[in-house]
Amino acid sequence: MRRLKGIIDGFTLIELVVSMVVAGIIFGVGYMVFKPMVEGFVTARDYSVIYSNGKYALDKISEDIREAVPNTVRVSPDGTAVEFAEMESSGYYTPTSGTDNVTCAGVDPDNGSKAVIYAVKSDWFYNGDSVYTISKYDPATKTCLLDRTVDRGSPYKRIYILKDIAVYYLKDGVIYKNTVSLDNADWQDAENGGEPLVGNVKSLKFQYLNGHTYSMPEVVIDLTVGYADDNLNFFGTARVRNVP
Repeated sequence: MRRLKGIIDGFTLIELVVSMVVAGIIFGVGYMVFKPMVEGFVTARDYSVIYSNGKYALDKISEDIREAVPNTVRVSPDGTAVEFAEMESSGYYTPTSGTDNVTCAGVDPDNGSKAVIYAVKSDWFYNGDSVYTISKYDPATKTCLLDRTVDRGSPYKRIYILKDIAVYYLKDGVIYKNTVSLDNADWQDAENGGEPLVGNVKSLKFQYLNGHTYSMPEVVIDLTVGYADDNLNFFGTARVRNVP
């Protein structure tokens, strides 16, 4: 019997070209189908990050302003920062022997703590007119010895123990919260340092609205957060305590 010659299978040049063309068509169709899905996923992810950061910043700043010592909130001249006094605790006082000795109900201050009495406007607070140093505190009798006589007694007998002076400001796309002492509460010192709150911030503006007879003052917060080409604007108000 004659030996059969071996047959070698393979692609011809035409078959290879046709296969490449078909593969290209399939890839192109798949790309057109999946491209919007991928872009939609990326956009949704970006907006999720933007919304989360913006809402957190707006809620945090608003909450801190609402919890500030009454009438200590002020906005920088250019509207890019807000400053206020953080409260350690609050309570009521009653004068005893001499107006520099008072009983303090609801507070438990340390010796040397700063107390705020009757700050009806921020100027009285930041220039020290309504701020007193507790020279000595007796927890047994709840008596606070102040460093000087109370200049203006609060008609509601309210006393607030000062914690820190806080300021929120924007720098290089990041919102910072800085805490300083009352002696260093001017804007130049306050807008330098602190802990970052959120990033990717395009703009931050504050506006202080004075209250009226039956309405409390408010701080308007206008915030824009952006990531890549996507931006979201956040707008809110924080009521300011004004009962000293």
